[in-house]
Amino acid sequence: SVRFAAHLQQGNATVANFRAALDLNPVMEAAHLRLIETLKAQGAGKEALRAADAGLQALPKSWLLRHKRLAVLSELDPILPSPEEFEALVSDAPERVGGHRLRLNWLKRTGRYAEAAAAVADFARYCPDDFNAPAERAYLELESGQPGQALRLFREAGAPESDDVAQRILETAPCAEVAQVRVALVQLLGQTGQMAAARNCDAPSRCWTGHKQPPA
Repeated sequence: SVRFAAHLQQGNATVANFRAALDLNPVMEAAHLRLIETLKAQGAGKEALRAADAGLQALPKSWLLRHKRLAVLSELDPILPSPEEFEALVSDAPERVGGHRLRLNWLKRTGRYAEAAAAVADFARYCPDDFNAPAERAYLELESGQPGQALRLFREAGAPESDDVAQRILETAPCAEVAQVRVALVQLLGQTGQMAAARNCDAPSRCWTGHKQPPA
């Protein structure tokens, strides 16, 4: 469309401007970061990775460029980065939330749940004001197929943030436990004022044993 073409043209002009700025001053960290972000927004992941590599050649000690490169690399293909790269990023700046978040998301995305649990502990230790550890552990348990543990942790952290999460707990719970889990979820959501979510907590159809409606 005309609007898309105009947007693309504007993005190309922005890329050209950042490249011109870096030709004049190759150690301008902010320009490297903005260039990478612009290329990512255009869907040019490989070019964004090359831009990140070029930035690190000019500024090899830049933590922000290392973070940006690792983010681009893991988005291109989560099997490309190594665990050691994430560990180094966090250990070099343990007070930075971005490093912890990037490592934790990558560990979950690649199914490394035991390592993710340790990463949650690190996150909570170094950034206690920026992190709800019980909630994160609850989501981690849910993603690793432990809905009962997730529900227990949500009681400590507060109710799930959306109807979708509450329903996922029910969908992954064993049928023999669904009724009990559903009652606990409804109570938890009701206590925190999420009445609409509480009303929408339906037992999954796989657990209906001849009922026309989900069992109460």
